[in-house]
Amino acid sequence: TWKLTKPRPEAGDAAQKLQKLFETTLAFLKSNQNRQVELPEIYSRIWQREPFGIKEGLLPILGFIFSKLYAEELIYYQDGIFVTSLSEIDVDYLLRAPKYCALRHVSFDKKTQRVLENFAAVPVQLGQPKPNSTKPLDVARSLIAIFDALPPWTKKTVKVSNDTKKIRSLFARAIDPVQFILVDLPNLFGDVDVRDETALNKVIETVTACLSELIYFQ
Repeated sequence: TWKLTKPRPEAGDAAQKLQKLFETTLAFLKSNQNRQVELPEIYSRIWQREPFGIKEGLLPILGFIFSKLYAEELIYYQDGIFVTSLSEIDVDYLLRAPKYCALRHVSFDKKTQRVLENFAAVPVQLGQPKPNSTKPLDVARSLIAIFDALPPWTKKTVKVSNDTKKIRSLFARAIDPVQFILVDLPNLFGDVDVRDETALNKVIETVTACLSELIYFQ
């Protein structure tokens, strides 16, 4: 068996160069956290320039590897829409249409941790896998994955509660996981002070109940 791992300096010259390439790219993305950075910009501004000089044929391969290795701190977008995980179709985009692929770095202070921990518990309560971490990206991925797995008719039926319809609509149009998990979801039913434990718990309970209704809809 094999798995992708981040390059280690002790692995040799090639690993050191790859590590430097990825670290430089991460630094660039961190300095541009307020926007989506298209892959061709990363290629032309960093990867194809000295001291790296990556050949064109290797760009999509390294783009895929980079996106996978640092998935815990990177948001991957396709046509401007957040994608929960890279699939075979996404790899085809990387190869044939990189201009429609973009990355964004995310980092947060401890003030949002309690909100994230509460939302991270929702998938577990619904019998779904626990998020890989309580980082916004992983929490959003886990929640959106629940919605993505629903049958088509469940996503369209009018025979659900009004709250569930609102939740369903929000999940369907989710583009940015940061906005989704820290702004849109907590305030879907009105402005909420997430520092208020009672108010936050009510939001969590409502989200859990609505997703449960969709999962078990007959």
